[in-house]
Amino acid sequence: MKSYWQESVEKKKYPKLDKDTNTDVCVVGGGMVGILTAYMLIDNGLDVTIIDKGEMCMGVTANTTAKLTSQHGLFYNYLINNFSKEFAKKYLDANESAIKLVKNIIEKENIECDFEEQDAYVYTKVESELQKIRKEVDNVKSLGFDAEFVDKVEAPIDILRSY
Repeated sequence: MKSYWQESVEKKKYPKLDKDTNTDVCVVGGGMVGILTAYMLIDNGLDVTIIDKGEMCMGVTANTTAKLTSQHGLFYNYLINNFSKEFAKKYLDANESAIKLVKNIIEKENIECDFEEQDAYVYTKVESELQKIRKEVDNVKSLGFDAEFVDKVEAPIDILRSY
C-alpha cells in the first residue's frame, strides 16, 4: 500500500551520481530532513550535493502524514524521568524552532502548500490510560508550553469507546 504522497505527487527524476564531484557539503538522504538541511546550507552560501539511495522524498518522508509537531505521544514524561526537565525543555524548544523554521521558509519562498497550524492530540481508547495523558499534560505545562486535558474533541472518532 502506498501513501497519499506516493500516489498523488508527480515525482521528479534526478540524475544518478556516477562520477566524482566537488562540493562543500554532501547531504546523505533526500527526505524532509535532508532537503531542509541542504536548503539551510545553500542559504548560507555553501555548495551542496544531496545523495539518496532511492527517490527523493519517497522513503520515510513519503510514508508520513507530513505533520510537524513537538508532541510525540507520551514522550515528555519519559524525557523528564530518564534525563531531566532541562533536557525535555531543550527537546520541546528544538521541535518548536523547527516548525517555525519551516513556516518561515514557506513564507520567504512563497511556497504554495497546505501548511496550517493545528492542535495536536494524544488520545486513548482505554480509560485506565487517561492518567498517563493527564501526567503528560502536566509535564508539558511545566516546560512552559500551553497544553490542556480535554475529554471531547470534534473528530470522527470516539476516543473513549472500548473495543
